[in-house]
Amino acid sequence: MRFPIIALVIVSVFAISSQTRLTAQIPTPPPAAPTLWSFLGIPQAAQKLNAQMFNRRGNRPGMEAKPQLLHLADPKNLESPVEAIKAAAEVKQAEDLKPQKIKAIKYLASIGCGCYDKDKKITKALIAAMTDCTEDVRLASIEAIEEAASGECCANCSQRNCCGKEVSEMLAQIAYELDESGCYLEPSERVREAATSALSVCCPNVGAPVYTEPLPVEGTLEAPSLEGVESTDESLPTPPSPENQEAFTPRETSPTAENSLRRQTSSRRTAQLLNSTTTRVQPQQASRSSTEDPQSIAMLIDPEQNIGKVRFRGNEHPIQGERLKVWSSTDYGYRLAGRLEVFAVYNQTALVRPLGNLELATLSPGTLVVRSDD
Repeated sequence: MRFPIIALVIVSVFAISSQTRLTAQIPTPPPAAPTLWSFLGIPQAAQKLNAQMFNRRGNRPGMEAKPQLLHLADPKNLESPVEAIKAAAEVKQAEDLKPQKIKAIKYLASIGCGCYDKDKKITKALIAAMTDCTEDVRLASIEAIEEAASGECCANCSQRNCCGKEVSEMLAQIAYELDESGCYLEPSERVREAATSALSVCCPNVGAPVYTEPLPVEGTLEAPSLEGVESTDESLPTPPSPENQEAFTPRETSPTAENSLRRQTSSRRTAQLLNSTTTRVQPQQASRSSTEDPQSIAMLIDPEQNIGKVRFRGNEHPIQGERLKVWSSTDYGYRLAGRLEVFAVYNQTALVRPLGNLELATLSPGTLVVRSDD
């Protein structure tokens, strides 16, 4: 009987000691290591002297010690009653998440929009990343989409490609969309270029094809289909007479229209576009003092890719596949410079490309682009 009792006591003591050792293995956070100055009591003495000597009676409040500054992203700043401190803490915390966001975007793009995207959560996450306030996050998301779309077709069971309708529309909006004042919705040029490159991978059939049709002969004059202008003479006109000098003066735009259309950049130029669906009159009846103001649209040129973007105003809507005529301004009228084709349409905005060897970078402000009747 004594042996089992002794064995039970030994086991109990062993269990209690083991539990004690396990509990003792969890260390408590050590206190802040004292420095030599704190060991000597210098900081404590300085604080006490400052409080007791410089402003003991409150006559010199500016000499009191200031509280220590907190980090911008300190959680205590989120509870600050000062709106500037609170907003700065929120923005700083969001900016500090940039590396984590980029890491998550790369992982989602590597997984793709397949099985895990049945509820569109990956697509929504990528679209949200493309509209993030941080430029590097937007750029990383677009580059990740392009990299996933340019992989092998059978990689990951064709689930890597996230070039769905929502993603493609967002890429097009980032690359080409303008606001009401004629500025890009995406302020970063490198993000727009990345979106254009990603679109070329997601939508490879949008590339400019090679045309074999004969090009228009430069230097010949043809009557442009413009409101208030019509001419049946296709040869070079003679210099205008004094009484008709006003009719042949190049059309001037109002300061408001000129400021809204002109782009102050070296890589993209603005051309004035006129609608040609209204009633025409003879050149002798056209005048700068006419009260009729032709409806205009704006064209932005990307000389690197040799494509343009036109925005139709009013009730005018572009038609995919239709062709536009380009007229260059001269001292005596306009000459046909070439033709454009609409190859993509977004609401009242159309993407155009030249037919033949027309270089859009050579167009200058004052060039007219009209809808062709043929």
